Amino acid sequence: MRFGLWALAFVPLASAASDACEDRTALVDGQQVAWYDRDGSQYTCQYYAEEGLCEEYGDAYRNTFTAREACCACGGGVAQAPVAQPQLECSDRGIAAGADVAAWHDARGTRFSCAWYEASPSRCRWYGDAHVNVMTARDACCVCGGGAGGVGAAVDLAVAVNAAEQRTEAYYAPAHPEGMLFVRRAATYTFHVRTASPEELTVSLHADAEAYPRHMYSVAVAPAGDDAATVAVTYAADAALGEYTLRVVHATQASAAVSVRVAVLVNAEAHNDAAYLSSASDVDEYVHATEGVVYVGQSDNVGGVVYKFGQHEWVAVAVALRSLRRMPVMERGELALVARHLTFAVGEDVCYGKWGGGSYTTGRPAGGYRCNPRSGAPCVDPDAWSDMNELLGLHVSLGYRRVQYCQCFIYAAVLNTLGRALGIPTRAMTMFQSAHDTERNRAIDEFYTEDAATGALDPVEGHGLTADSVWNFHVWNEMWFARKDIDCKGMRRRAGCADGWQAVDSTPQETSAGGSAVAGSVYQMGPAAVALVKKNLHPVCDIDALRGVRPDPRMHEVYGCYDHEFVVSEANANVNLWVTDAASPTGWRLYDAYQTNPWGMHEATLGKLAATKRPGPISAACHLSEDHVDHDCSGDMLDITASYKRPEPSGPGTPLLPSCAEPDSDRARCSGPAFQFDASKAVRTAETAAVRPPAAVAFAPAGTAARGMVVDAAGHPQAAFTAEIAFRAEADVAVVCTFTVVPVDYRGVAVGGTVWREVVPVAARAGQDAVCTSRVTRAAYVNVDEHAYALKMVATARADTGDLAVREAQRVICRPRAGADLNAESIACRGHRGIWRRSN
Repeated sequence: MRFGLWALAFVPLASAASDACEDRTALVDGQQVAWYDRDGSQYTCQYYAEEGLCEEYGDAYRNTFTAREACCACGGGVAQAPVAQPQLECSDRGIAAGADVAAWHDARGTRFSCAWYEASPSRCRWYGDAHVNVMTARDACCVCGGGAGGVGAAVDLAVAVNAAEQRTEAYYAPAHPEGMLFVRRAATYTFHVRTASPEELTVSLHADAEAYPRHMYSVAVAPAGDDAATVAVTYAADAALGEYTLRVVHATQASAAVSVRVAVLVNAEAHNDAAYLSSASDVDEYVHATEGVVYVGQSDNVGGVVYKFGQHEWVAVAVALRSLRRMPVMERGELALVARHLTFAVGEDVCYGKWGGGSYTTGRPAGGYRCNPRSGAPCVDPDAWSDMNELLGLHVSLGYRRVQYCQCFIYAAVLNTLGRALGIPTRAMTMFQSAHDTERNRAIDEFYTEDAATGALDPVEGHGLTADSVWNFHVWNEMWFARKDIDCKGMRRRAGCADGWQAVDSTPQETSAGGSAVAGSVYQMGPAAVALVKKNLHPVCDIDALRGVRPDPRMHEVYGCYDHEFVVSEANANVNLWVTDAASPTGWRLYDAYQTNPWGMHEATLGKLAATKRPGPISAACHLSEDHVDHDCSGDMLDITASYKRPEPSGPGTPLLPSCAEPDSDRARCSGPAFQFDASKAVRTAETAAVRPPAAVAFAPAGTAARGMVVDAAGHPQAAFTAEIAFRAEADVAVVCTFTVVPVDYRGVAVGGTVWREVVPVAARAGQDAVCTSRVTRAAYVNVDEHAYALKMVATARADTGDLAVREAQRVICRPRAGADLNAESIACRGHRGIWRRSN
């Protein structure tokens, strides 16, 4: 690669420059004072220097900083720039690709160069963040506040050699800003300077508003012959991620000056980086692969969607680096904090979420922009995205506003792109039948009302009793790194008990407090150690070990350490079945609580399947268009269910919070219905024990009649479907069966009201088998909202003996793609609904 030469304005120095250093200060009662460690004000940097205690105690007794970070004598402190030094004048940036560098212009054409912006500086205000061509005018042009320093004629940055050694070649292959270096932690970047006096070189790294922590990098300058020097900059294994400036100053030789931007990335192939992955195939897949598969659909009809991540493209790298801007530099080296903050940044900066009915291409949502493709502000149905660089490019061209619209699979694809752009091993994973537990009781609460006159038992949908739901599928991410913030010994676990894949989720579901560079409760989730989720554990994180501040107590109180509690529920929640009861003081009675598959149907097991892409190339069948009936990504799937839970029946363990039903529970923390506040656990236990008389009816497991897909096409043989409940009477019994159908989005949230209800009374004599059956025709659902993902069928049977059975199942609505042959054995469905096959 070639770097252009920048103009130099040389300011001579009276003597050689040196690395000046100043000890850090601490803020006490609003005043800046000399730093001291947490044992007391006598243990200052001067004390450490005079007593020679850096080696023994330099990493202990943190008080915001350790001595190794705060004190110059221990290798820390703040580097001070020389009083006078050669100055590199600003130069407009070019676009580099391979060995070529082209002058920048915006996306409208060569006329709109930095010279065009300079001709009328107000153009920077109007267009500086628009018309992206690799970067914006604010990045490229000096007149707009961008531009670059440069590389002196005597400097060879040896880009190709370093890129090959650190596996960063892919970042240089696409077009990217001229004068940008990509370096990895736990590695050394070496370059060469032609100079006869290497002792006069000063090398430093700088953040925009503060010095880069000195303990996170080291510099070695060595003579290489009579008139040359080798400069080696080594980045620590926990070096702060992000974009910084590398400066090289020579006291008397202007041609040896350097000022370039440096992107510091994770090194998953270095043993001492927290993200170290021992498997080469995993590194290739989860760090370097530029496309992948996200699984959608339903656990009995899984489909795959291929997404282009393109994490090495500059727009992806730029957005990833910008996402760290709220974080103090000192925190950017800790991957637990970086991962957590990225989940916030995606939802706060990049993606505007929308679910349910209504238009996805017109209008203006609250806090969003007006959908207007002609003005460069389109709104896009989440199903239409396939290339994350297109989405991120729109985000930049909108002035870094949130793109409309995203859903969980797009949030995950974006986070996958940003994580990999920073070098963090990242993968998108899908949990089928994923529980969204809003009451923190590790259960999904379902409610049924009884008609006293008919005995019909109906589900309560969307009446405010609970916000719990079960998603057909939910996509989040996993990032791989070690967790030094979790006290394994305190949990009586072996060291490293929480290392490995960490669940992180940028889809805004529930707010979470603590552990991020923003104050208060915000939409963020993770990292939750998957190894601990499987054990139903909710550890306490020692944030003091990461950033030198006390943990936010709300974090522990609400979700444990970084939302483990929430992920335990997603993968393995119980189901609580509540029925109306006039005799109960709350009006409700807990009929029973079920760990798994309580009603004998496939969909009832929460956390039924966890899936991600296995390492290796994407298969030809998966690469086929979703319109193609042979599109099939099943061979590319890796089943990781066993990583999240033990074999069923397993159960989610004991919630971190006491039940909201406890008399002393904090009402503000409970989002459920009034019964939770009034009923005590003891009362609920007694009610439960009294609910079941001697069994007079044995209900059979649900059949497959209500599984699979329903085809929304007139005359198609599977445009209608049948549901049934079968039972054997042990004595003469009367049973009332109730069938209801509600259209839902893929989150399990109702989209509109009930479209079908049928009450079927059945009388059976002792020893006889009986069946309740209901057939739902296309007329019931043909007019539901186009964003309804499935039809949720609920079938209940209530015997006059008090016995109760509930069946729930969903049929994904297959709306055939244009031109589909309705008589074929397979039909491609619109909107990531997968493929209908006659076997369904």
